[in-house]
Amino acid sequence: MIKFLIIPDDNEALEMMRAGKIDIMDRVFLKQAKSIQKTNPEILQIFIPRTPTVTIQPRNDRAPFTDIRVRLAMQMAIDLPSIAKNHYEGSVDSYPSTLTATKYMKGWGFPYEEWPQELKNEYAYNPALARKLLADAGYPKGFETNVIADTDGDMELLGIVQSYFADIGIKMKIRQMDPASYTDFVENQRKHDQLVYRPYGPLGQTYAPLRVITRFQTGYATNYAMVADPDFDAFYGKALATKTEDELKQVLRDANEYVARKHFVISLLQPLEYSLCQPWIKGYHAQIYSLWMGVGGASMLSFYTARFWMDKTLKKTYQR
Repeated sequence: MIKFLIIPDDNEALEMMRAGKIDIMDRVFLKQAKSIQKTNPEILQIFIPRTPTVTIQPRNDRAPFTDIRVRLAMQMAIDLPSIAKNHYEGSVDSYPSTLTATKYMKGWGFPYEEWPQELKNEYAYNPALARKLLADAGYPKGFETNVIADTDGDMELLGIVQSYFADIGIKMKIRQMDPASYTDFVENQRKHDQLVYRPYGPLGQTYAPLRVITRFQTGYATNYAMVADPDFDAFYGKALATKTEDELKQVLRDANEYVARKHFVISLLQPLEYSLCQPWIKGYHAQIYSLWMGVGGASMLSFYTARFWMDKTLKKTYQR
């Protein structure tokens, strides 16, 4: 039997992991993993190449976020290289993302190194220009807003972003919700009226190309940024009409560039994540990610769980 525990407090969960009261813990961030390594070096740490990119998603259908200058200002307010260096301790790439995670999907998308310099400048840290953009958009003193934050996300990172926004006059109140409440409030009822933040977003995808192109389609189920852009919607039809792989790659590349230029959401970075497991768990290779997502339903659940087990004798030696 596998028992899933929902523990909203990360510190409580980490302490239970240290005490051997939890066998496996997923979605562990870099600093948490390093802390565990110091106190419990026996706990196995499995690095998970994380996709998609962490984002801040504004409602594009409500002021002030209907104005691209506001969304651009929010992007320019954030120092991505500094976050990569200091928050992630140099463990991640410092460049922003668009629809496709080109690091993991070579040849599909619009790699950052191919961006023209003028587009790269729109993602560069420039608080002075960000303030001017806000003023030009009619917000010379900034504005107040709120973000609905899934507590599964990196709250420390969100606090850093909050400080960057404050520097250009955007006062962002953080409204934390546990994952279940977030899902009901944002995904089911669509009650969010400003910004949303959770561990994953619509950028940096590794899905099949046709699915990637739906991320900002009008009315799409997970289009929480509430984008309604006919020009973007047209990419799906273009993709369906392609006859060769090269043609499909070109459509996906164009869709990626369009998203990068429109700033529908604010791109942060693609972080590292770790899955932790106790030394008495054998045959485990981070299958928990497939288990909690329910990939393939019951058949996949039994497939993965049949491949790891608990060494109860070893467990007793650690719990004496």
